[in-house]
Amino acid sequence: MHEGVVPEVQDGEPGEAVWVRGADYVDGWRQARDAAAEWNAALASVGVAGEDLRAVASTGAQGEGVVRFRGTPVGVRRAAWLLRLGAGTVSARKVCG
Repeated sequence: MHEGVVPEVQDGEPGEAVWVRGADYVDGWRQARDAAAEWNAALASVGVAGEDLRAVASTGAQGEGVVRFRGTPVGVRRAAWLLRLGAGTVSARKVCG
């Protein structure tokens, strides 16, 4: 790693980001981790499997928590349909996929 670069976690693997002196990367990542876990639990509760769509904790350059979404096209479309269903903008009769 080069001077001035700090590890960033993406998808459970270290990446690289520019180090900002005084930024609390750990706190930002913990907040993102908790939010990602909540989203993933909500997805699991409606039958969307982790390999289809999942949230992953990360941090931004300033130390802020960032939640990234990773998924297959089918998983993303299913989650979008479920959100629309909850908002009442689609019918439950319409099949997702």
